[in-house]
Amino acid sequence: MTAVAISYLRAHLPEYIDKAQKGEVIYITAHGKNLACLTPAINVQNQARQKLQAIKSQCRIGDVMTPIETKWDAME
Repeated sequence: MTAVAISYLRAHLPEYIDKAQKGEVIYITAHGKNLACLTPAINVQNQARQKLQAIKSQCRIGDVMTPIETKWDAME
């Protein structure tokens, strides 16, 4: 955990942006109290891929009861 005063952050913003991009979480403080948190951006694609991998073990192929030959309204 890195904590930085807001006045120091203003003067060195590019340095702290680089740190956040590399995965570091930076707490921004004023008068010793936390004001905000600078975190790395979330990669939505990787996050979705990880969630799919997590539920992959819970799925079974062939658990649908409707025969393949049946046409659905959505297919028209």
